Amino acid sequence: MTHLHEEPGPIEGAILFEESDFRALSSGLATNPDYNAHRLAARRRLLALGKRTVAAAAELSTQLECRTSLHQPHQFNGHRVQRIWAYLTRTRKEKGALKRLIGPELGKDLDSAYRNAYLCLGIESEALEVSLRIHPDAWYDGQNLKNRTKREGVKPWLALLNQLGGFRLRLHDWKGEWRCGSLQPEQLEEFLKY
Repeated sequence: MTHLHEEPGPIEGAILFEESDFRALSSGLATNPDYNAHRLAARRRLLALGKRTVAAAAELSTQLECRTSLHQPHQFNGHRVQRIWAYLTRTRKEKGALKRLIGPELGKDLDSAYRNAYLCLGIESEALEVSLRIHPDAWYDGQNLKNRTKREGVKPWLALLNQLGGFRLRLHDWKGEWRCGSLQPEQLEEFLKY
């Protein structure tokens, strides 16, 4: 089994992923409906993690909602499931308030949950991902990040990112990456240019 924690031995209340969760997403099995049950089990584990994250965020006065992706081959995913994810976004209420603030034209971006900034818990055949993503079409969230760093400087964001050793900062389809934990202000300034 693959654990989400680095600590040895069983961890009370931990959500454990099994080898079959990853194998069912491999290219040879991604189209096979016989592995839907394995993918459903992985999807449920991700949903459980998502729900825990929603509860933890609520304790910090941040309201989020959690959704998951499809676990079975379907026309929507090209009849292939190579990745399953749970994603956490603004609640419907928060989206409504933001739409009223930014107007109907920009508010259209908020209709599709993936066209926003969102927390992602994902699983692929060889990886378990925990990330904060800003969709390339999420103009409002991307512009908000740029404006905040312009107003406050990059140092507050730099300090947060450098607490996340082991994570990487990447652009959508850019081959390079910036490793968190050792980021320099110039690197963030370069990132924000794009």
